[in-house]
Amino acid sequence: MVDTAYVSAELLVQSQQRHQVDLVGPARKDQKRQALAGRGYAAADFHVDWDAQQATCPQGHPSQSWIKTLEKGQPRVFIKFSRKHCGPCPVRAQCTRMKRRAIKLRADAPYHALQAARARDSQADWPLLYNQRAGIEGTLSQGVRGFGMRRSRYVGLAKTHLQHVFIAAAMNLSRIVNWLNDVPLAQTRQAAFNRLTPPAMA
Repeated sequence: MVDTAYVSAELLVQSQQRHQVDLVGPARKDQKRQALAGRGYAAADFHVDWDAQQATCPQGHPSQSWIKTLEKGQPRVFIKFSRKHCGPCPVRAQCTRMKRRAIKLRADAPYHALQAARARDSQADWPLLYNQRAGIEGTLSQGVRGFGMRRSRYVGLAKTHLQHVFIAAAMNLSRIVNWLNDVPLAQTRQAAFNRLTPPAMA
């Protein structure tokens, strides 16, 4: 369970293929104009045939070129469509402001991993799934603030690991004692600036 900063297409692939871990978090949205506006044709609206190395636009026209490139060391595919098709297209205003449409996609595996993560975000049970992260953040906060988990008292990985095991056991005992004594759960902390902000009027 992670936040958006850790949900990149490459990390999604690495977590699944190298570590067999399902990385769960809000996927980064498409930042292109069409996707942000929610109108017109975003890159996800194009059908991509990776084996044939060809894309098809929502109007049914095939791409003209398929160029493999690198961006910040990561593989990308730059796809261009023909001016012959884009120029007279009746919905070109919904697609591009240029004379022809071009889209840039990640490589095959990262592209599909990111699309699957975005699709999961839109499902009805997504909030219930991701709400588990609140408990994880609370546990980390308790470990750091109450038990000094961020600083190791010992030298060496083995002793540090043993310290973390003891801290986890102590946190469980602390929670059991609080539960037996009917100690209420703490309220979510608010930043000082938020506390100064007057409540919104109904």
